[in-house]
Amino acid sequence: MQTSFSNVSILTLAHIVGPNILTSVAIEERLIPTYKRLGFKKGMIEKMTGIIERRYWDTSVQPSDIATQVATKCIEKANIPAEKIGLLINTSVCRDYIEPSVACLIHGNLKLPANCLNFDITNACLGFINGMHVAGLMIENGSIDYALIVNAENPIFGIEKTIEKLAQDDCTLEYFQNNLATLTLGCGGAAMLLCRKELAPDSPEFLGGVFRSNSDYNRLCIGQIEQMQTDTRMLLKTGITLGIETAKLAKWDEEHFDLFIPHQVSNNYIVKICEALNIDFSKNYLTYPLYGNMGPTSVPFALSKASSENIIKKGDLIGLLGFGSGINCGLMKIQW
Repeated sequence: MQTSFSNVSILTLAHIVGPNILTSVAIEERLIPTYKRLGFKKGMIEKMTGIIERRYWDTSVQPSDIATQVATKCIEKANIPAEKIGLLINTSVCRDYIEPSVACLIHGNLKLPANCLNFDITNACLGFINGMHVAGLMIENGSIDYALIVNAENPIFGIEKTIEKLAQDDCTLEYFQNNLATLTLGCGGAAMLLCRKELAPDSPEFLGGVFRSNSDYNRLCIGQIEQMQTDTRMLLKTGITLGIETAKLAKWDEEHFDLFIPHQVSNNYIVKICEALNIDFSKNYLTYPLYGNMGPTSVPFALSKASSENIIKKGDLIGLLGFGSGINCGLMKIQW
């Protein structure tokens, strides 16, 4: 699927992280007996992933709490009445409950108007980019003036449970390998307020994007509340193939991008993706070393952070690279 927008702007962005820090060193300290038994060396997690630490909230902090906080920050930056927001999309993997939707909880917390449509879009790590696409379509066709997309992840419960299981005496090499990806996870929140271009003519333009999927590989990463089992090698291989197909459809080789915001999984993952898509690695803005893999929060978090640090200049062409287990791929363009 390919979509082009001519009437959608990014009015504001916001991001937040939890107050607590969990380092890769601290995780390994809890796994010393397993490391000795399986012949692992200290520093393996950081060496394999490039992740030094990740942030988190206490387990009592719900996704809707985080999303409400970052959404409020985003709306305040926009300086518009909340009554003007016609759509709220939550894209979080983490949930407060099976139902109601997290979006409904956020809607109530923000006291958004009754005519503001609200719902969740979940698609693993690609959720936020899917949310941008759906909101962009509604703005482009004139259904709404403003749309708020939010994401909040706090998988600390699953991370802790995984560490506990990996520390047990019966943890095998295969089990450790299948659960290693869980130790890359980080926690964070991000929000984006989109609007009709004429309402913010000087704001960055959201130009649309391209999506492709290959659901023949829909069980390479299986996530539950307590653990996430991943065939990392096969997921990377199939993701690269799908990424190449998507980039060709998007004709990215004809574009001259100034900055890329990739899904922040790990160093090896991003290096391989860049090699396959012929992307200059130095043009990436990366957050995973200090924040880990924040799932669907990763791309908007990095985009917001890069903007706040004035990394992006007026006129820059930005490429967003999103992948989600299942597997799905989405590539988006922004003209700053």
